[in-house]
Amino acid sequence: AGREKVMRYSGKGKSALSRASAAILLELLPQDFDPLAHVAELVIHLGHLRKMVQRLFLLVHGL
Repeated sequence: AGREKVMRYSGKGKSALSRASAAILLELLPQDFDPLAHVAELVIHLGHLRKMVQRLFLLVHGL
């Protein structure tokens, strides 16, 4: 149920960056993930993940 909530929430992001971040995050989450038990940790990880994906996009597009 936790993974579906993350997917539903992050799927609202319209940018390719948001969707890519969500896809990577879902791959890293355990099947029994409970977002409410790890909200602060999740926010920190999302911030780091977004920065990593952003750098990857910049590298791929040569910006």
